[in-house]
Amino acid sequence: MNEKDRLNGLKGWLLLVMVGLFISPLRIIYEVFPAYYSFFMTEGVFEYVTTPGAEGYLPYFLTFLVSEMLFNTLLVLAYAYLLYLFFTKSYLFPQLFIVVIFASVIFIPLDAWLGSFFDSSISIDNPEIKKEMIGSLISACIWVPYMVVSKRVRATFGVGGSNKD
Repeated sequence: MNEKDRLNGLKGWLLLVMVGLFISPLRIIYEVFPAYYSFFMTEGVFEYVTTPGAEGYLPYFLTFLVSEMLFNTLLVLAYAYLLYLFFTKSYLFPQLFIVVIFASVIFIPLDAWLGSFFDSSISIDNPEIKKEMIGSLISACIWVPYMVVSKRVRATFGVGGSNKD
């Protein structure tokens, strides 16, 4: 058995990647979407902050909220697609995984900064947001190099093209 055959497969550290691929979208759905639901379903809240002339009107808040919802929805769909690519051992998996990781690293502080214009508790200084930013940065520092240099990743997903030899 040669080294490529021995390393080929969803084993080793790739199992931790798989766990993260399952947990990440569930965490987004569990933590983020209930806030959207309560915002839209609590009577009067939506109108209070989005109606020009209302006491609590926040210009551009609706644009911010819709953009945030769209990004989080796309992120959940990206994780679902990553799971598909992971289990089919597609050569696209490592590259798309890296893109999604970097998108998260960029989105969290950008979202906090933009959110701070509407609510001072949504700032980069918020301990929960700092925790999210540090977590995504640590994740990127671990998994991006792993996807780039790992022999197992190369053997399992192929490099530079389809691995359906």
